[in-house]
Amino acid sequence: MTKYYEHDQPVFFLGKLGLPIVELDPKFTHDFSTKLSVEYFASLENTQLGKEVLVNLEADPRVGSLEGKLISRGPGATRFDVKNLACWYLWHANKVGIPIANIDLEAFLNNDEINEIKSLWVTGIEVDEAIEIENGIYMRPAQSMPDSREKEEFLQHDFHTTGRHALKPTCVITKNVKIPKIYQKDFSVPSIPNEHNFWTSISRFYDCALLLNVLPSMTCLPYYAAGHMEASTPLGPFGGSAGGSPIYDIPAKITTKITFDAIKQLRELLICYDKLDGKSQIRIQTAIHRLSQAKRRIQLEDQILDLGIAMEMLLLDNKPEQLALSFRLRGSWLLSTTNAEKLENYQTLKEIYNYRSDVAHTGILCNGNQPKIAGVRSSLPKYQRIAEDICRKIILNGFPNWENLILDID
Repeated sequence: MTKYYEHDQPVFFLGKLGLPIVELDPKFTHDFSTKLSVEYFASLENTQLGKEVLVNLEADPRVGSLEGKLISRGPGATRFDVKNLACWYLWHANKVGIPIANIDLEAFLNNDEINEIKSLWVTGIEVDEAIEIENGIYMRPAQSMPDSREKEEFLQHDFHTTGRHALKPTCVITKNVKIPKIYQKDFSVPSIPNEHNFWTSISRFYDCALLLNVLPSMTCLPYYAAGHMEASTPLGPFGGSAGGSPIYDIPAKITTKITFDAIKQLRELLICYDKLDGKSQIRIQTAIHRLSQAKRRIQLEDQILDLGIAMEMLLLDNKPEQLALSFRLRGSWLLSTTNAEKLENYQTLKEIYNYRSDVAHTGILCNGNQPKIAGVRSSLPKYQRIAEDICRKIILNGFPNWENLILDID
C-alpha cells in the first residue's frame, strides 16, 4: 500500500498549516461544497502538506489512468481532476486520520466499482432512525446523510416574514450499492446490468413514496433524487452533485412521523402491488396521485373534487351504468362485511359523489349553504379515510369482479 503520509494520528489542519475543519452548518446560507473547495484548494498551494499530497498523487500511475475519465456521480458524473482527489484526501484525513484515509484511497484506486448511496429525498414524512423497508432499502433521517450541498440546503432553518414556507425534506429513502467507477453514458446497453441505470434503479423508491399516501392521514412527495458518496469514497463533496426534482403544484403542508406499524403496512402493500398487472398499477398510481393531492389541498371544494375523482378511478369502469349508483354500491360492498357497514358506507359514498358533482358541475358546494358546507368540512376526515380504505383494499386484493361482488357470487 502506498504511504502518502507516515503520521499515525489524525491531523487537524489548524494553526501553522492554516487548514480549518470545515463542517456543514445548516443554520447559515452558504454553499458547503464551495466553502470546502476554497479552503482545501488553497491548501494545495499554500502548505507543504498539501503540496506533498498533490505531488505523490500525480506520480501514481493509477491516478494518471483516470485523467480525462468521468467518475460516476449518481445520475451523472464529474470529470476526474487530481486536485479534487488531493482535496478529498486532505479533508478526509483531517477527520479520520492518515492511516484510514490511506486505506480508503487505495480502495478507490484499486477497484473498478465505488460505493454509492442512491437516495430519494421526500417531504411529508419523518423518521427518528433508519428503518428498513425491504431488500436494503431504508428510510433514514436527513441528518444522517453524508454532508453535501443538498443536505445543507434542505436542513436550513429558514425564516419567512411573509408566512410562506415551503416544506423541505426531512426523510430520505436510500439504498447502498456498488456502481462502476468510470461513468458510462448509457447504462441501459445489454452488457451493463440494468440496476446501474440510476433512474431505473430508484423506481422502487418512488413506489414506496407513492404507497405511503394510502396510509391514514399520510402524504409523501418525492422531492429530490440523487446519488451521494460517503466521506470515505472519493471524491466526496469535491465531486459536485447530480440529481433531479419532480415539480408539484401543491406541496406538502405537514409532516407525519413514520411508525413501525406503518412500515409493516407499507411492506404488505408493496408485495401486493408487485402482483398487479401493468395496467392496474397505472390506474392505481393515477388514483393515488389524486388522493394525495386531495390531502394536500387547502380549499374544501378542491379536496372534495379530488377525493371523488380518485375513488371514481377505482370504482367505475369505462362505460358503467348509472354512475352514481355504481359508485356507492361498489364502494360499500367492497369495504363492508356487515349489513350495518354496507348501509353506512353506502350513505357516505352517496354524500361524496353528490358533493363532488356539485363542485364539478356548478363550482359551488351545497349551493352555497354555509351550515351544510360546515358539515361537509367536519366530515372530510371520514371521506378521506374511506378513499384510503378503497385504495388499500384494491391494492391488497386486486380489482374485483364487480357483478360477482355485488351479487355475492364466489
